[in-house]
Amino acid sequence: MTRASIRPRAIHYTQPDLLDAIHTASDGRARPRVDAILTPATTKSMRRRLELAHDRITELTQQNRDLQHQIAVLHGELRTARSNFPS
Repeated sequence: MTRASIRPRAIHYTQPDLLDAIHTASDGRARPRVDAILTPATTKSMRRRLELAHDRITELTQQNRDLQHQIAVLHGELRTARSNFPS
């Protein structure tokens, strides 16, 4: 065995040119590289979408807290009402 064949396969996945060669050899079609696909506009768009998702998660978290508080209040009122009318 040569030294080159002993190297871990993970090193191939960090080298785009090797990945392209592997994909081309496996199915005969070259795949576009990720860095060639992403443009500044798409990166900006993705960041904006991430910001919007984060804002929505924050809103939903607050709504969840509000609903949990309402449930706790109603549960307390129900317990009080039940204790006033023993069975």
